[in-house]
Amino acid sequence: MELGTFGALFAFALELERRALAFYEAAPASLAAEARPLAAGSRKRLGRLERARQEGISEMILEAITGLRSEDYAPPAEAGAWPDMAAALEGTAARFYRDAAAKVPIAETARLFARLAEENDQRGQELRRNPPPPAGV
Repeated sequence: MELGTFGALFAFALELERRALAFYEAAPASLAAEARPLAAGSRKRLGRLERARQEGISEMILEAITGLRSEDYAPPAEAGAWPDMAAALEGTAARFYRDAAAKVPIAETARLFARLAEENDQRGQELRRNPPPPAGV
């Protein structure tokens, strides 16, 4: 689906964060210590996106956005080890926010998306640097 409007872009970003939140909340109990802060971060990011959408909706509703398709940012399939899936999820989100930041014509929203991309990069790096133990250990 083409993310050709401000509303579609934000709806996709919100859905991406909701999926991340659900993924982290569904982590096995043995990974709760690692997943809990990631879930809390996703919850906070949802709030930031909601506020930005509400504040910017009137000035950006008619702004066209081209070159972004939701299919290009599909969350990774849930197969493999939890830390690998989490790192892939963070990488996909970072790529989406970085690409979206380059396309959004309003500086404040572009800065928000760039910050979210940086946060995803940091979260992904942390997951790769300090992977949690396998589930059940």
